[in-house]
Amino acid sequence: MHQLFGRIEKALDAKGYVLGIVFDIEGAFDNTPCEAVRKALSEWNIYVSIQNWITTLIKRREVCIKNEHTDITKGLPQGGGLSLTLWSVVANSLLKWLSKQGIFAQGYADDVVKLKVEYSVPL
Repeated sequence: MHQLFGRIEKALDAKGYVLGIVFDIEGAFDNTPCEAVRKALSEWNIYVSIQNWITTLIKRREVCIKNEHTDITKGLPQGGGLSLTLWSVVANSLLKWLSKQGIFAQGYADDVVKLKVEYSVPL
């Protein structure tokens, strides 16, 4: 937050302007594709055997509700000890991609803010 507000204050002090977009990624944990997790883990150079173990864990979950079983093939386990870390790795890939596009973006859990800062007001 300090870095985010620092950028905003710097632009305003320079009589510039800031356009910010804040968005919440709805269903982030429920809808995270397994391949996105695998790709992000690969970008972090995680051992392939660990990548395989994690993706198998995600793909082969089963839920039992009143004696009816359902296979779950996408998303991250709600309340899972590893889920927040896995989501953070996937979200970090998005933030890195935005940065490569020249866009300042920060994220916290499933919330992201993107800023466009101009230090001189166009005429």
